Amino acid sequence: MFDQRRNPAVLHFPQNIGHDGYLLEEPKIGYDPTMKMQGIVHSDREILGGTPVFVGTRVPLQNLIDSLEGGESIEDFFDGFPSVKREQVLAVIEAGKLAVLERIAHADSH
Repeated sequence: MFDQRRNPAVLHFPQNIGHDGYLLEEPKIGYDPTMKMQGIVHSDREILGGTPVFVGTRVPLQNLIDSLEGGESIEDFFDGFPSVKREQVLAVIEAGKLAVLERIAHADSH
């Protein structure tokens, strides 16, 4: 997913997610939510050796995943990492949701 040979590899903000982080329209078949997340998460080998981080921070995306898997709330995450914007976290969660919906739609069509 992240090509660490390129500097930087940036995910682009989904066009169908509003600035409030809510879905504006349902994803289309073939939609790849990781391809349009500008300003959300990027990988740059000069920042933490290419670990995907939230843009404008040195906070790894994995920290959000670990926090949520550990039962912490999003608010707990923001308390620990105030440099991460709410819109970034919501876009990551929305991209995950869209990826799951796409896989389900694709599986159901076969």
